[in-house]
Amino acid sequence: MAWDSKRLHNAEIPSVCISLVGKAPASVRKVKREGRRGERREKKEAVTKKERNRERRHVLSASSRTFYAAHRALPSFCKSCELLPRIVAPPSLKYTIQVSTTGQPVSSPPPTHLFRKYFCHFIGLLIHKVEAKMFRIGGQSMARLVSRTVRSGLRHYAKDVKFGADGRASMLYGVDTLADAVAVTMGPKGRNVVIEQSWGSPKITKDGVTVAKAIDFKDKYKNLGAKLVQDVANKTNEEAGDGTTCATVLARAIAKEGFENISKGANPVEVRRGVMNAVELLVTELKKMSKDVTTPEEIAQVATISANGDSSVGKLISEAMKTVGNKGVITVKDGKTLHDELETIEGMKFDRGYISPYFINTSKGAKVEFEKCLLLFSEKKISQVQDIVPALELANKYRKPLVIIAEDVDGEALTTLVLNRLKVIP
Repeated sequence: MAWDSKRLHNAEIPSVCISLVGKAPASVRKVKREGRRGERREKKEAVTKKERNRERRHVLSASSRTFYAAHRALPSFCKSCELLPRIVAPPSLKYTIQVSTTGQPVSSPPPTHLFRKYFCHFIGLLIHKVEAKMFRIGGQSMARLVSRTVRSGLRHYAKDVKFGADGRASMLYGVDTLADAVAVTMGPKGRNVVIEQSWGSPKITKDGVTVAKAIDFKDKYKNLGAKLVQDVANKTNEEAGDGTTCATVLARAIAKEGFENISKGANPVEVRRGVMNAVELLVTELKKMSKDVTTPEEIAQVATISANGDSSVGKLISEAMKTVGNKGVITVKDGKTLHDELETIEGMKFDRGYISPYFINTSKGAKVEFEKCLLLFSEKKISQVQDIVPALELANKYRKPLVIIAEDVDGEALTTLVLNRLKVIP
């Protein structure tokens, strides 16, 4: 089978020619002949059930299988491209597939670029792929394989690409829409935003990053611009913990002015370099203007703003900071009461306890209690006893209990620790 995609791509007539050598079995052969003097149809040959079953088991040639597979797959493909397939058999009895635009004669050029863009390049790959596979694959016929390949090819080529000012304008539209929704929450007088949720009642908040995450558009270009601003808000929230609304508004201003200057002919690289230089100068000036938050009243003010204006939560956080200090750890958990509570735990608390009940040393509450013990910290799993031998020797030397804090302890190491514990029981 000869295939010249370059010649077909440059052809004036939108036709795809697949020359197939040989004939298919009579039970599946349907030939439509068109001559210059009229049309003539050839009746199917009557075959018995026994002959039909025998012919079904007959392995078709690669070209014949390709023809019938493509014949079944082409209608659905061409329908989506607004193309009409027509099968013609010339006097040479070699099959030819021609595709003409709907309502147009075959000799006229295609009115759109759909044929050249989708059909020419795709059918070439399709035929070569099917020609390489003569037999059934995984119990699926070649026609079904081609149909699925055609559908996947359509999805692969369904790309809408925009360049220049048109693409920037579409993205900027999404940036503006998201920034307008987030900007209303800015400042102490900011307004709340009602967000629809997939389950439960709507959510009311004035947190900028929460509002940004909830926005999604059907238009892919508009949604692309919104995703860029969402990334800015998420990164600001991860690194600073606050200021997401301000970061969103600044991102919109930078994008808008940058796109405008680029549309007027400015170099994008120089625009970016200028933005980075301005950022360095602004950071230097902001550090000079900044003020450290030290008093409980100032901490309560900052916490109240972060809590959507809830002063009770702000005071609770201020008390927690006063108790644990600047280097302490504050954990927020869902409570089971109707009021917010502050619980202070002296020392350090882990969600896990002892790994084996053999380590219990108290009769009340099944607890393990040690005083003035040695600690061994490990960032990995402990399985070999050689990993803990130095710590055991040190604990035996000073006659102190040893507490191991690790990801997990199992195997030979756990067996050694349990046996060591059982030996010291009086």
